[in-house]
Amino acid sequence: MSATDSTASRGFLLGCTLVAVAIALACGWVASLEWFSRDDFAFLARVQRADPWSWRAVFLPFDERFWTFYRPLGMETYFYLGFRLFGLEASGYFAVSLAFHFASAAMLYRIGRQLGFDPRVALVTALLAVSREPTLGEIFYGSVFHFVISVFFTLLSITCFLDYTAGGGRRRQVASCLALGLALLCNEVHATTPALLALAALGTRRPERRFARRVMLAVAPHLLLVALYLAFRVLLLAPVAVPTVYTPALGPYVLRNTAAHVLFVFGGTERLAVAMLLAALLGTALLVSAPGRRERARLGRLAAMAIGWTAVVLAPFALIPFPQERYAMLAVAPVCLLVGALLDAFWRSAGGR
Repeated sequence: MSATDSTASRGFLLGCTLVAVAIALACGWVASLEWFSRDDFAFLARVQRADPWSWRAVFLPFDERFWTFYRPLGMETYFYLGFRLFGLEASGYFAVSLAFHFASAAMLYRIGRQLGFDPRVALVTALLAVSREPTLGEIFYGSVFHFVISVFFTLLSITCFLDYTAGGGRRRQVASCLALGLALLCNEVHATTPALLALAALGTRRPERRFARRVMLAVAPHLLLVALYLAFRVLLLAPVAVPTVYTPALGPYVLRNTAAHVLFVFGGTERLAVAMLLAALLGTALLVSAPGRRERARLGRLAAMAIGWTAVVLAPFALIPFPQERYAMLAVAPVCLLVGALLDAFWRSAGGR
């Protein structure tokens, strides 16, 4: 690397660091101004009134449940420990949410590197993810913490899984399963994670003979874990009526909801239009630079991985009658990886020139 290139790289890293610090400081400032809202008060009341507090009732509610959903780690534990540490100082709760949010960006950077992204492209991808509106628009609502922390554990599961498939040993597979188990205790929607693991494996290498068989064998422990979790969740836990607004069903709103969630990721129609224009310009530049067949195939795999990942995480929420910005939080990572894949293909093909 020449002295000019080295100086440019240091300048780029410094600029990205300053952007990340600015985002973190802005989030901390907003956190100091916000307070609790909506469902937060119900959980705050519960952690103060339940005397004695029973962890068995929280994690093994065979007789009755306080809440419609089963998210003991992402909800009851969060508010119980938060109240012991911060009382009614809401900024402390939000600081915990922000810590997991920025840690998720670090996980996404690592996944980008595992997918072969240039370090600078992986860093831009992580910065894009950490600044998306679905998270920053909802993170100061304490009862959304279960989405924030479960995204972190899901990304941790994926990066450990990619380590395992790259020859990292059984410990990485066990770590991936453990992270998946923690994600399920935060939000049941992560029962779809084994599909994300298979898609991520597709993004790392060209499919070859017996590729699908090897991936299925690697994912088998995760599938078993999900099966056991669902059996426990459906057959053993006390049933609770699900409000109509959260009841999934097929209807004409499915496509509309999917489009709305994608718009939430970009921050609105205008920003999506700008993103599509930039993607078109990058695509044109790629055609001009004439990438090789191998590079085109790699971009196709990464695009298929990211689009499939987005479809998998949004599918359960598309079935719910009304779109919500917080549902789009799960789609931030794959959408940013799709942008990163395009940037990386451009960098590989034309960046040197």
